[in-house]
Amino acid sequence: MKRLAFLLLLTTAAFAQTPPPPEPTPLDRHDRSMDRSFEDVERTVDDALWHFKLGDAADINIYRIASSKPRRETNATGAGAGNPLVLPVYVFSPKNLKGKAPALIFAHGGVHGRLTSSYSHIFREAIERGYVVVSPEYRGSIGHGSDLYDQIDYGGSEIDDVHDARNWAAQSLPLSTARASASSDGVTAGTRR
Repeated sequence: MKRLAFLLLLTTAAFAQTPPPPEPTPLDRHDRSMDRSFEDVERTVDDALWHFKLGDAADINIYRIASSKPRRETNATGAGAGNPLVLPVYVFSPKNLKGKAPALIFAHGGVHGRLTSSYSHIFREAIERGYVVVSPEYRGSIGHGSDLYDQIDYGGSEIDDVHDARNWAAQSLPLSTARASASSDGVTAGTRR
């Protein structure tokens, strides 16, 4: 009887112990570090599609501008704190543009969205009517690395980023400021359902 009780106690103790959770493998850490890489590749492919879809009607350029709002850093006094965030800005100008043109500032939709060539039919319409389309990839956008993605603050600085792109375009591109006062320029945005 004592042996049976001892075996029962030993068996119960063996089943009561749970194994420790597995240690993350180097591959798991690699997978987490590659989270945004697929989106970056997808954006690169989509950038090429813009040229296939609009290359006959538009000159397509990507500029990099500094935002007026500083980057958010976990250490507010650390290296790089207070530096502006660099934003990609897509500019689609009519191929036959001579002189100045009105602008259409296009803010893509989605919380973590990005400009995709699925908007090409909208852009073609605007370009054929003589507009220069300016579309910033504001903070939180996907396809430009983890840094831009992680800077999202859900509606604060993203709005400032779009405004910065508009101000940059007004100063740097051949836009018609005289026509802007006649309500020729506009801002539009996409959404996700």
